[in-house]
Amino acid sequence: MNRITSLKNPTVQLWREWVNDRKQREKDGVFPAEGEHMVQEALSCSCVKTLIVSEDDADRYAKCIEAANPNDVFIVSGHILSSLNSTKSPQGIMAFCHRRIHRPFLPHPGLFVALNAVQDPGNVGTILRTMDAAGFEALYIDDQCADPYSAKTIRATMGSIFRIPIIQSHDLVSDLKAMKDRGCQLIAGDLSGEDLFSRTPIPEQACILIGNEGRGLSEDLKVLANMRVRIPMPGSAESLNAAVSAGILIYDLLRERMKG
Repeated sequence: MNRITSLKNPTVQLWREWVNDRKQREKDGVFPAEGEHMVQEALSCSCVKTLIVSEDDADRYAKCIEAANPNDVFIVSGHILSSLNSTKSPQGIMAFCHRRIHRPFLPHPGLFVALNAVQDPGNVGTILRTMDAAGFEALYIDDQCADPYSAKTIRATMGSIFRIPIIQSHDLVSDLKAMKDRGCQLIAGDLSGEDLFSRTPIPEQACILIGNEGRGLSEDLKVLANMRVRIPMPGSAESLNAAVSAGILIYDLLRERMKG
């Protein structure tokens, strides 16, 4: 194991870049996982690059330390760990994990979600967590979306980041068109679409499209969709949170699948 006590240590400076600079994280292929639960999830899938534990909590997290490669473990002063965490009361353990690069793919009939300019990290993370719970295959995001590997997004996934592939699409329209050409039904959430509760059946292979929190889906994605569906809102609210909308659509598809 390694020990560090100074904030000026070059390794600590690199860690702080990873926390604060998305481009540096992408360049080095890493992302942060804060807290015991997230670290355990990372260790279980063997993607921990660096394990960082506060010296005051080393005994408490002994099992995590034992599960990691000794060369990847750093015991640090508490103020160092605090400087790396995005929460006010860090648990005393975090990790930097290897980021897996996933290319656009359509492996077999299944269920997907694609996000267009969803900018709240909490929404992105919650959608990923909901997909994991419902057994979806993969998440497509475009370049306008919030960073799926930021600390806030990672926390919202509650570990699902390690199980659901995230595909960074640099041309979402082209990627979704390729999916459509191969038989994948594109289902767009749209306030002007047909009533979700009276929609026609959806084939086994489908992708739900979720748009920006304020503007909704871009016009080219609406045009591309096979079906536009509207979640009924008989109350006074004009719209739903993006993650809530996605959750309703995800579980509507799951309900249809479970009915056989």
